[in-house]
Amino acid sequence: MDFFNGFVNFIDGVKSKLFLKFALFVLHRSLGKFLKHKIKPDQLHLNPSDGTFSLENLELDVEALNSLIPESLGVFIIEGLVGTVSGVIPYQSLHEDGCELGISGLRLTIRARSDKDK
Repeated sequence: MDFFNGFVNFIDGVKSKLFLKFALFVLHRSLGKFLKHKIKPDQLHLNPSDGTFSLENLELDVEALNSLIPESLGVFIIEGLVGTVSGVIPYQSLHEDGCELGISGLRLTIRARSDKDK
């Protein structure tokens, strides 16, 4: 029985590590271009059994965000932070279910463009 329990724990550990790598891949592909720093594995809180995850206190890449804002809008972002990104990656049923993503605590510092900002 000890061998079986040890084997089950080993398999669960492998599943957890694989899900961590998969979750990091998905998050880098979807969010990475908007983040100032690469997501580190220790930043990611994740539950492999149900596919839920959360990240906290992320600094946004303002250059990437500003590239999406037309100059005619007359503003640009000088600082951006996200309090929490959370969601679900249904790795066991990706073909049937989509990923869910939620953002809370978004803080953007925006300034009006002046002639010297162009």
